Formats: sequence, structure tokens, C-alpha cells
Amino acid sequence: KYCPKAKILFHTVDLHFLREERQAKIENSKILTIQAKESKEREISAMRKADVSTVISTEELKLISKILPNHNIQLLPLARSVISATTSFESRKDILFVGGFRHEPNVDAVKYFVREIMPLLRKEIKGVRFYIAGSNITKEILNLGSEDIFILGFVEKIQPLMNRMKLSVAPLRYGAGLKGKVGASMASGLPAVVSDIAAEGFNTTNQKDILLANSPEEFCAQIKKIYFDKRLWEKISKNGLELAQKNLGPEMLYISLSKI
Repeated sequence: KYCPKAKILFHTVDLHFLREERQAKIENSKILTIQAKESKEREISAMRKADVSTVISTEELKLISKILPNHNIQLLPLARSVISATTSFESRKDILFVGGFRHEPNVDAVKYFVREIMPLLRKEIKGVRFYIAGSNITKEILNLGSEDIFILGFVEKIQPLMNRMKLSVAPLRYGAGLKGKVGASMASGLPAVVSDIAAEGFNTTNQKDILLANSPEEFCAQIKKIYFDKRLWEKISKNGLELAQKNLGPEMLYISLSKI
């Protein structure tokens, strides 16, 4: 009304329709399939009405560029302060998951890890413990707690916790956008074992700056490998930090904004 010439920027955060399509496939849900179609119509309509649309994932940039080839679409990556790992390999232990639990992919991922992956890990890594940090913990998640599974809830300062952990995991089975938990782990020098969905958009390379796994058996094997291999741990830590500095540092966000 008062600024008719103002430019409209539509920031997607993640593509809801893409996340819902993937969830519908995992759960074989007709209702979610319909919901995803409706979300897609709303999101694409909003982009058409905007002067510029931003996405945070390179994969989503490719996807929207195909759907709207003439639209002004820009990559606006996550910004994470890059902090070198300060704790040695020998001083670390245990596994961390970070994620808010109002987000259904995180709920699914934690249940999947506890029920499918932890039983395998207990046989391979004696005494290993799994820490779950995140806001809006539900009763369903609290009920997963046990003598080797710790439900921490919201953690105000996550860095000290990450500095104690041997690795982080992101066993997401569906989702969209860039996963902040993966970016934060790399930016802290904490090696991560993640699914293809979780790694999407970061331009990572398996065995170089991240470890990929897409089944309970693969997760168990990759976690066991890096848990005991100091050389591999230090390589993944170092390369993850370098990738984060290159793609996720605040300077990159400033450069991206300046282009818009």
C-alpha cells in the first residue's frame, strides 16, 4: 500500500512440497500425496508473484529452475560460524542428534535410529551412548530414553556438547532444504554420518568430508568405522570444516545477498 515499488523476495527456507512428496512416498499415503500437490501449487504461485525467490539448497535451485525457467531464483545458503574442533579424537565419545521436534522428519529420524540402528551398534561399540538434543521434545520422544539413550531437550549452548561427541548423525528418511544439523556439525569439525537426504545440497563427497549411509546396516558400519579410526576421523573433520568455510560462512551469505 505505502511502498508500491518495493521488491518482493520470497524465501523458501525449504520446499514444503518436496518434503511432503518424500514423506508421502515413505508412508505410502494418498492424503500426503494430495497435500504435497496443494503445497506445490501454493509455493509455485508465491514464487511467480515475487520479484525474486531464494532457496538454500543447490538441489532445490536446480529443481525450481526447471519448473520456472524464466524466474529470478537465487541461492541463499545457510550461514554458520565456523569453529575449529578443539577436542582431540581420544577425548571424545558417543553420538549426537540435533533437531527440533515440531519438525516431523526429525521425529521420524530419531525413532528410526533408536529402533533400527542402536540395536546393531550395541553389539559393535560397547558402551556407546546416543544423545538427543532439540526443542519441543514430545512424550513420544521422551519414551525412547534408556540407560544408553539420553533425551536432553533444548540445549542453549550446543558447542560444548558437540565438542564432547565422537560424531553426529542425521538419519533422515525424508525432508527438503539444507539441514542445519549437518551444516552445524561440519562447521564445528564434528564428523557426521548422514543419509543422502540429509546431505542433499551441501556438495559433500562421501568418505572425504562426510560419511553416507542409507540403511541400518550402513549406518552401523560407517559409525563403527569412524568411531575407532583416528586418521579417518581427523580427515573428515578437517575437510568438513573447509567445506563449511567455503559454502556456509557468513561471508558467503553476504556475497549471495549482494547479488539479489
